[in-house]
Amino acid sequence: MVQEVNAAIAPTLPPWVWICYYLCIAIGLALTVMHVLTGSNHPRERMFNLFNLMLLLSVPIIFLVNSIGQSGTEYGNFLTALQKGENWALFVVGGYVYMFIRTSIIVKVLWRQHKQKNGRKLTL
Repeated sequence: MVQEVNAAIAPTLPPWVWICYYLCIAIGLALTVMHVLTGSNHPRERMFNLFNLMLLLSVPIIFLVNSIGQSGTEYGNFLTALQKGENWALFVVGGYVYMFIRTSIIVKVLWRQHKQKNGRKLTL
């Protein structure tokens, strides 16, 4: 009976991969929220941050929903969908690229604000 249950469960990525994945999403989410609350009040910057927040919430959900019930690992299914040019896979790639770039910008801005607040020289 144990073998039947294990055969029905699709293979997945190791737990450490999921821990790193969700840790990166959580850090990006925390930094974006922190920058929205303490950052510039410029409307364009606020719009970019809110868009990043929307992507940080929607991209992982879209990635997981499209991986449920597929054979193979989530990453393998994603690569197959990307090779086929499926819209959800293209959205996920674009979302991850935007989230990485925007979160990097937020880290740089927050680092500068921290350095200026403490009266030290800027190194970035």
